[in-house]
Amino acid sequence: MPSTRTAVSYPSGSGCWPSIFVSCLGNGPIGMKESSAAEERAMSDFFKQLLQGMRQHYRNQHRDNFDFEIRPHNSPYAVKAEKRLALEKELAELLNGGQSALIFPSIHGGDYFLEHIEAFEPMYEMLGDTQSRKRYIEVLLYKILGFTKVKLSLNTPEFWEQRAEIARCEGDLTIEANFRESCLHLYDLRSIGFDVSMFLFKNGIFVDFVLEQYRYQDHVCVEKGDIVIEGGGCWGDTALYFAEKGAGRVYVFEFIPSNVAILRQNLNLNPQHDSAIHIIEHPMWERSDLQLSYRDKGPASQVGAEGEFADVIETLSIDDLYRREALEHVDFIKMDIEGAELSALKGAANTIRTHKPKLAISVYHKYDDMIEIPRYLHSLCPEYRFYFDYYTIIGTEFVLYAVCPG
Repeated sequence: MPSTRTAVSYPSGSGCWPSIFVSCLGNGPIGMKESSAAEERAMSDFFKQLLQGMRQHYRNQHRDNFDFEIRPHNSPYAVKAEKRLALEKELAELLNGGQSALIFPSIHGGDYFLEHIEAFEPMYEMLGDTQSRKRYIEVLLYKILGFTKVKLSLNTPEFWEQRAEIARCEGDLTIEANFRESCLHLYDLRSIGFDVSMFLFKNGIFVDFVLEQYRYQDHVCVEKGDIVIEGGGCWGDTALYFAEKGAGRVYVFEFIPSNVAILRQNLNLNPQHDSAIHIIEHPMWERSDLQLSYRDKGPASQVGAEGEFADVIETLSIDDLYRREALEHVDFIKMDIEGAELSALKGAANTIRTHKPKLAISVYHKYDDMIEIPRYLHSLCPEYRFYFDYYTIIGTEFVLYAVCPG
């Protein structure tokens, strides 16, 4: 049956998104159609940058743009990626000798990002510097076009060389982790400027202590004496990073028993920070005392409504932690809690309005995180200045930063 193509356009606030053609045959290919000069003149900068990126990338056919250390070959995500590579290679060779100008809906939710592209413009307009806007456009293009078309600018020879260097910090001692039947090596980080040791994956060391995921230049960072609240402590690596940066106190939300056990082991390895780090064994949420159930699978644990899983835990909001601990100030909030970030931020509304802490919030777990989270934070504190960056080459670990000038 011949394919039926429907023209769709996406207007921006000050113009329109160039017309493209979308195949109506399920997950069929997308072909680009040139926009007119008049259309381009009417576009906002956001859409001009997207269009420029589309033109730059859509004929690419990257074969090596994946990270199998983060996503092992036998993981569902990697299996899907390998199938995608094979399909595009075969079609490219069939159609035009190896160079494909077809765009297949991304395995990263590209259909959603394309269909709702207008809604992503407000965050672009709020970003406080050119670097943030550039990175933001990159990840949108990556989400829409996929990893065979868009190679993120982080993916350089230096990136791989720096990560390989982490191996020199790795010791022989290991412990089992309740995650993908894996083991964590003991790392001594003194050679890279941090007086800590911990059990972790190599990429975790790289992202936390080399790329410094929870620091955005000198604009947003933990400073000496800061009171930090961390959502998603896992094995304690970021809590130790914050303590190394001089935090006065770090309140770490982590309730999964197998994670807490390793977190405590890592704290025991670093007694110099023991008094600064406080473990809060509750899930961070919009309101306190809500009963949730969970299944312990380490970092891949599942959380559901009461009765869905065997183990039960009660939630705690940041606002209630603030009152319970009688905190005199809150200076920095970090969240990476598997899609619960917006709910947890709602439970921190009073704290954020009162103290306007620096924020480092993950915005990659849900497709609309980059729409809803900045919108909500702006409503709480219109003075916030926002920044954005990412820390993997595979379309994950996006962080939205916020700080009040002065």
